[in-house]
Amino acid sequence: MATSPASSGASARLRAVETGTTSEAASSARSGGIDVVSNADKAKRQRAVGSLAHVASTALRRKNVVIKGLVAFIVFLFLSAGAVKLTKKIFFHVDVKGACDQVAPEARVAILLAGSPRAFNRTHCSFAKHVVQPLRLRGHPVDVYFSSTETLTTERERRDAEHALKQLETDHDVAWTLVDVASRGIPEPCVANLRKRYPGSKRMAVDVVRLDPVGEGESDDASSVKQESPDVIRDFLKTRRARAAADASRKHAGKTHEWIIVADPANAYGDDVPVDALCAVPGGRRAHFPWVKQKGGVNDLFAMGAPAGIAELIDLYAALCPEDISIRDTVAADTATGGGVLGAIGTNLQGMLQSGEIHTKTASAKKTRDKPSIANTIPHGVDSTERLLSWHMRKRHVLVDTGALRRFVPFTTPVDRNTRLDDRAWPNLKLGRSAFNPSQARFDEIVQDVETCGGGGGRDG
Repeated sequence: MATSPASSGASARLRAVETGTTSEAASSARSGGIDVVSNADKAKRQRAVGSLAHVASTALRRKNVVIKGLVAFIVFLFLSAGAVKLTKKIFFHVDVKGACDQVAPEARVAILLAGSPRAFNRTHCSFAKHVVQPLRLRGHPVDVYFSSTETLTTERERRDAEHALKQLETDHDVAWTLVDVASRGIPEPCVANLRKRYPGSKRMAVDVVRLDPVGEGESDDASSVKQESPDVIRDFLKTRRARAAADASRKHAGKTHEWIIVADPANAYGDDVPVDALCAVPGGRRAHFPWVKQKGGVNDLFAMGAPAGIAELIDLYAALCPEDISIRDTVAADTATGGGVLGAIGTNLQGMLQSGEIHTKTASAKKTRDKPSIANTIPHGVDSTERLLSWHMRKRHVLVDTGALRRFVPFTTPVDRNTRLDDRAWPNLKLGRSAFNPSQARFDEIVQDVETCGGGGGRDG
């Protein structure tokens, strides 16, 4: 059969390619397999390193401007992620091998609770199970410093406040201190300065005082939160003041704590605190916070870290309210003369606060009053308490880490025993039932733990 010259040429070229491939394979086989291994490693490296560059170059050769723009944007994201990771390694010592020192199991851990004792009587079972017990099982001695935001003037109030703390002492061998600073009001200039910066604070009450998952368009439905916090500015300062008092009590006790946990007593939990995350970076200027938040800032319903990082969180109150010398001076004052909000283990300090045992140093008080509040320097974009905390921590050069507590969700429990955690009017119900809730615990079990937890306060009327 006759064939055209073109067909013959094509067959010749095809055979030449096949012959060349065969001869190359034979040559590689005669070399003892060295070239085969070398080529395989080279191909592997090319696939790992050059895949992104290959895709980018292939797409950029096309004439479609949109495709070129998308590829350029993807490359920019990869480069940005690498730059961020490198910055963390250099400046914050994150993800650097050997830079994070694991806290020893025998190291003391301090837990600072600032809030309502009545709420804690509902949540102390959850707190003991998911926070205290994992720490004790790892071997950590635990000291709890509870600063009440409610007055403890009567014997019944003191007894109810101590009920849950005594239960912790009995069940988990925990040392505790009860501090009452609610009987002393916050200096009015502190409230006025922050109110001047946030004149429309009613909106803030819905957004960030509680862990409120209500959306932007549904904020008016959360009327229960407004009733709980009619004055968000004063409540915000009161909680931070109580937290500062708890830390002052810790310092007064003279114990060395290598790890500090800060929590709201109204928190209920479904997941154990990740004790494997007790790891301090050089300098200790890193604090862990829950990943769940409302306004893109810092959710400090729960926080933990080395003392250096947590100290900056607690110092927010002193920065906002330098006029309040009763907290600051008790830390620096001589223990022989300075009583203030401090006290011995298991002692209620209401009598000390009213008996005139508080002594301040005149020079220190004058220096504190002369220091201006940071309220006037808060940027306009900082429009919520969560963003205020984030701005403060960034200003103080403390790394905010939400990775370790990504699945650790604190659910705020109602103080009133007649209100359930899963009531439709309570905002946390939407978070607990949400498909986006990162907690691995069942919300119904968390509610059950709160309802069955014994408390000394009885039911609120």
